[in-house]
Amino acid sequence: MAPDVGAEAVRPETLEIFVGGLRGHSYGVRWRNGFLYYEEFSGFCELKGAVPIEPSTDAWQRFWAACDAIDVWRWAASYAASHTDPAADQRDPASAGANWSMQIAVGGKRAASSGRNAYPPDGSPEPTPAFQRLCEAVSALAGGQSFG
Repeated sequence: MAPDVGAEAVRPETLEIFVGGLRGHSYGVRWRNGFLYYEEFSGFCELKGAVPIEPSTDAWQRFWAACDAIDVWRWAASYAASHTDPAADQRDPASAGANWSMQIAVGGKRAASSGRNAYPPDGSPEPTPAFQRLCEAVSALAGGQSFG
């Protein structure tokens, strides 16, 4: 578990995580002005709503412990499935499938990673246990909201 530190020390400098696609639901969290904003999008990334959340110090510590356990700090900058067809995606953006992105900075640690139909740490075409754990950790940080 993350060390017991003051509230300010566990809050991020940067936190933006998005998961979804043009078809179906998508979700995002963003750290802005001392609040975590949980966002839900309908098809074609139309924002359905944004809810401000103020996670507790314990919730942040559990989130950072999960990030450490799955080592998001070492994820590649980009993951893309080998079977994607960029030309087809240009013709029909809705066929692009699942996308995700993550930017995190806290306490001297930084992570920036994204993917399209591929997931860390090995580029699997299906969500990996590590990626699923990240989504579960985000959901818990956002007070149990759906994520992923």
